[in-house]
Amino acid sequence: AEALGLPREWDREKKEGIRKWWWRASHGLVTKRKITVRSGHGAHKTGFTAVSILWFLICYHPCKIPCTAPSSHQLNDVLWPEVAKWLRRLRERAAELADALEWTKQRVYVKEAPEEGFAVLRTARPEKPEALQGFHSDNLLFIVDEASGVAEPVFEVAQGALLGKNAFLILIGNPTRTHGFFHASHHHDRAAFCTIHVDVEKVEGANTAEVERLATKYGRDSNYFR
Repeated sequence: AEALGLPREWDREKKEGIRKWWWRASHGLVTKRKITVRSGHGAHKTGFTAVSILWFLICYHPCKIPCTAPSSHQLNDVLWPEVAKWLRRLRERAAELADALEWTKQRVYVKEAPEEGFAVLRTARPEKPEALQGFHSDNLLFIVDEASGVAEPVFEVAQGALLGKNAFLILIGNPTRTHGFFHASHHHDRAAFCTIHVDVEKVEGANTAEVERLATKYGRDSNYFR
C-alpha cells in the first residue's frame, strides 16, 4: 500500500485517485477471498481491480490471474490501460517492485518467471467458455469485470478453477440484471462473498452535477437512475 502511495490516513491525501471503499474491499478480498462489488458508473471499480492485479503478482508466487469481461473493449481499452497507469505509479515510489513486472498489451508478468506468474486477458464468450479453462496454480486470482453481462457457462468454468486452496475471486459490475451469478452473489449466495455496494452519489470524485442532471431528467425512483 505504501509503495503505491496509498495514504495511511485518508484525509492526508485525496488527490491520489484512491477511494475509501478500496480499503474495505481489499480487506474483504484478503479475508474472504471472494469479493463482489456493485455500483453505478464513476465509482472507480477498474482502479481497484488494477491495483489488485499488481498486489497479487507481487505478493504471491507462482500465480495466475485470468481477467475476463463480456467485451474485448472492457479488457483492452479500460482495464489494461488502468493496470499500466498504476504500474507507472508503483515505479515512481518503489522501482524495484515495479521493475520485477513487465506490461504488454495482452499480459502482465513476472520477468524472472513469465510462465509462472502472470495476468492475462480472456474475453468471456458464452459460446466458448472453454477459453477460460486450464488456469491452475498454487495461487489463483480470477477477475470478472462487468460481471452482470457475463453468461452463466463462463461462471461455471470459473468455479471449477476456484477449487484450489488459495483461490481468489473478484466480481465487479453495474447491477443491471435481476438474475444470474453476479446478482446471486449479492443476494441468496451473499454468505460466500464479501459484498460491497458503492453509492456513486457518495463516492469521492463523483460527478455530482451529472448525477443531479440524471435525477432530474429520469426521476430518482426510475430504474434508469437506480
